[in-house]
This record gives sequence, structure tokens and C-alpha cells, in this order.
Amino acid sequence: MQNRENAECLIPKGAVSSRKAASSRSSFSQVLAPGREHEVAEYFAFLYADSSDVLTVADIVRMTGLLKTTVIKHLCTGHIRSISSSPRYLVPKVYLLDFVASQHFIELRTDSQEFKRILVGFEEWRR
Repeated sequence: MQNRENAECLIPKGAVSSRKAASSRSSFSQVLAPGREHEVAEYFAFLYADSSDVLTVADIVRMTGLLKTTVIKHLCTGHIRSISSSPRYLVPKVYLLDFVASQHFIELRTDSQEFKRILVGFEEWRR
């Protein structure tokens, strides 16, 4: 396979993608009015009140509906704070609640069915 530069391709880099359009993905920003980000943290605190105060990556995947690779990426970039790092991240529940109330999480778009289920649960909880 040749490099795009060597092949003198007429299609601009990034013009074609096999990824689904971002607009078809779900996010909390689609159902949340600006300035109401705290409601997401309240929902997660209510939903997981009985869960451990220190979470693993697997716990965060289960709780948020995000993919494991996405959670690890957010841990590596510091969007999700932790008290220990790779290979075994430990995250206090309060750090996860900070993350889910952040604009970054609110605007995060995903095709994850588990995330969509959590989003629907949030809408029902708000009623």
C-alpha cells in the first residue's frame, strides 16, 4: 500500500472515514440544559450509592457504559483522576462523580448500547 503523499491522491486527508457520523451518537449534552451538569453527578451518585468508594477500570466501564479503552484513555489524559496508575488504576468514587459532571463527559459521544441505556435511565430519573 502506498502513502497518500506518494500516490498523489486527489481525496483530501480526512475527507473519507469509515466511522459513523458523530451526530448519530448519544451524549448527555443532547438531553441536558446548559448549567445542569450537576444533575448527571447526582444521578450517578444515586445510582451507585451502594458501590465501593474506590473503583477499578472494570467498575467504571460498568457504571458509565464507556468502553474499557475509552476509560483508560481518560485515565491516561487525566480527565478521570486516579490514586494509582497503570497497570491497575484505582479511582475514588468522588473522582468519577467529578468526571461525569465535567463538560468533557457531558459532550462525549458514543455508540455504546450500555451508555445509551444509562442515558435513558437518566432521562427517566429526571422526571
